[in-house]
Amino acid sequence: MTKVTTEIQSIMSACLANRGINPLTGESVLPIRSVKRALSLMFTCGMYDYSGRFAFKYGVPAKSGVSGVTDVVIPGVLSMTIYSPWLSTHSSSSLLGLQFIDGFIKKFPYHVFDSKEFL
Repeated sequence: MTKVTTEIQSIMSACLANRGINPLTGESVLPIRSVKRALSLMFTCGMYDYSGRFAFKYGVPAKSGVSGVTDVVIPGVLSMTIYSPWLSTHSSSSLLGLQFIDGFIKKFPYHVFDSKEFL
């Protein structure tokens, strides 16, 4: 059995950000249909009870876990895997991970619906 490390997790997230293509090998590892479905699920429920607030506040697909790992995907731009074992009291998300995401989005504002098609 292979353990998933933050390095492996970050590669998996990068594949989602890169339309299913592994950015390290250039190999297509996920069908685009699966990428769309995974990102849709991450956007709507990937942060558990905090999903709605997270979607409104940050506007990007994300997935948290009780292990302290949080993945954030900005399709076509980047992905990030953040690990910190201390969980916030209002969600099953990493407290320091949420603080990092908050600072990142403040410095680099982005929302999936910030496009001319939606505005």
